[in-house]
Amino acid sequence: MNINKPPEEILKDVQIFQKYSIKRESVNLPNLVYHYCSLESFYKIIESGELFLSHQSAMNDKSDSRLFFNILVKRANQIANELNAEILEKFLRLFYINMKDYFIASFSAESDLLNQWLTYGDKGKGVSIGFYTNSLDVSPKIPYFSQSNETGIGIFPLEYISDTNFEIADELLYLACEGWFTTPPNVENLILTKKHKSFENEKEIRIVEIQDMRLNLNPDFLMLRTNNIGKHYEYRIKNSDQFVPFRKLKFRYDNQKYHINNIWLGPENNCNEKHLTLFLEKNNTVLDAGICKSSSPYTNR
Repeated sequence: MNINKPPEEILKDVQIFQKYSIKRESVNLPNLVYHYCSLESFYKIIESGELFLSHQSAMNDKSDSRLFFNILVKRANQIANELNAEILEKFLRLFYINMKDYFIASFSAESDLLNQWLTYGDKGKGVSIGFYTNSLDVSPKIPYFSQSNETGIGIFPLEYISDTNFEIADELLYLACEGWFTTPPNVENLILTKKHKSFENEKEIRIVEIQDMRLNLNPDFLMLRTNNIGKHYEYRIKNSDQFVPFRKLKFRYDNQKYHINNIWLGPENNCNEKHLTLFLEKNNTVLDAGICKSSSPYTNR
């Protein structure tokens, strides 16, 4: 930190530094969030009372949880010179090693979006489940990694940005060159909330659980160590060419009545609504506002 600067400039730097160091303990969320999925996934979710949080590498956005870091690297390369190159390289390395593994379950703020049906709802044959946000039993916040399980999971909305949006990167790199960061800023605040603007119409809200698969910390009890970290994760095959670890998040417990607001059937879904209702009853799931049919005229016939 340059203490020879005028006081007003130092104060300005302090305010910028605090903006990127303070943890966001609360966020604003809608009362309902919608999870689009295939009928097969819907069956597994309701029967088990669990949501599956997949590793970020399984997302359909190749820059998922990495977009902001990519922007940071791009900008650092543009401004690097003989005086600051070593500082920037050290800062980027510090930032990178503090990025963790992120396990994600995705929702939308909207119940009936055609792009969601096509991408996540089995091309219109699936459903969207209208969860009460507070019934998911996840705190509305940006999570951060620590020795406490409570801080390492949160639900929050995404912010959509361009990969040429350098405003935040410029401020961080400026602070780095001024010597403000001996440790990185709150990394999760920066990378978990940012997604490429081409996905903006998804209106995504997501649950994220933070883990660090490089360490032998027990993901279920972070104060403890484990000799077999692999056994704490589930695994699935994606597209016949990818092995994906995932975590389970329990939202309904045995013999507990669980309330869902509504269920939307995709434009190509042909479910018998009575049969669907009986399936929900069998699994202690109460439908408060009924079953709705997508208003989209889409057909893949």
